[in-house]
Amino acid sequence: MTGASHDVFISYSSKDKATADAVCALLEQEGIRCWIAPRDVLPGEAWPSSIIQAISTTKIFVLIFSSFSNASAQIKREVERAANREIPIIPFRIDDVTADQYLEYFISSPHWMDAFTPPLDQHIQQLSANLKRLLAKTATAPTPEEPLLAPSQPQQLQRRPARGMGWMGLVLIGLVCVVVIVAGAVIFRGGPSPSPGAPPGNTASPTPPVAATSQAPQTSETPQTAQVCHVADPTPSLLNVRVKPNGDVTQSLANGTLVRVVKRAEVGGKSWALIESENGGQPLGWVFDDYIYCGG
Repeated sequence: MTGASHDVFISYSSKDKATADAVCALLEQEGIRCWIAPRDVLPGEAWPSSIIQAISTTKIFVLIFSSFSNASAQIKREVERAANREIPIIPFRIDDVTADQYLEYFISSPHWMDAFTPPLDQHIQQLSANLKRLLAKTATAPTPEEPLLAPSQPQQLQRRPARGMGWMGLVLIGLVCVVVIVAGAVIFRGGPSPSPGAPPGNTASPTPPVAATSQAPQTSETPQTAQVCHVADPTPSLLNVRVKPNGDVTQSLANGTLVRVVKRAEVGGKSWALIESENGGQPLGWVFDDYIYCGG
C-alpha cells in the first residue's frame, strides 16, 4: 500500500499492536483504507520519512490512546505533525487515563471516543461509522488555492527587480513611435509653402517635433531584504522544509541552523517563511514561520 492510497493513518504504541491491528482489520473490511506501521513501511525506506510521508498524505489521523501511547515520544511527534497539517485527529481511548500536557495541547479539542469498556468490536464499528461521515465531508469540501512556489519556479523571486526596467523599455518604445509618426507626417505634407517674394530656396524650416514629456511610471515594489535567522523548533524533531506551504517535504533542518528569510506568506491562517541558506543562493523552500527566530 503506497502513501497516496490510504484514508486513515493509525498511530499507536508498539505495546498496543494487537488492538491497533484489530482496528485496522475491521476498518479495511468496511472499505476504509488504512496506513499502519510496520506493515506499510516500504522495504529499504527510512522509517521517519515513511511516517512523515504517510501523515502528509492521509485524510484522518486515528490515535490509539492508552497509557503506553501517552508516554511515547514517537506518538507525540506524530500527533504534532498531524496537528500542524490541520489533519482531523480522532483519539480512540482504550485506557481510562488522562492525556499528559503535551498531548493535551493537540488533542483537547477533538471529539474523544472511549473504547475501554468491552466489547472492543462494537467501539470499532462506531469508529468506522464516524470515519465514513468525515471522509464523505472531506470528499465534497473544496480544496483552497495555495499560492506561490512550485518546484519548477525557484528563480522568479530573484528576477523581481527587473520589473522596473520593463516599464522604462515600454516608455522608450513609445517615444520612438511618437518621433517616427511626427517625422512621417512632415515628409508626407512636404513642408510649409514659401512666403510670396521670398528668395528661391529660402523656405521656412518645419517646426521640429516636440519630444514627449511623459515619464516612466514609478513602482514602489522592491525586493525584500533577506533576514538572517535560525531554526527554533519547539519540538525535539527536525523542522520540515516544503516546496510550498503545506506541500511535499524536501528536507529537514536541525535546531540552530542559520537561514535567511526572503519572503513570508499567510496560508490557511498559518504563517509561512520562504528561506534560503545562510550564504544565500537558491531558496530551500517553505517552513512554519513560528519555528524561525529572527531576534537579536
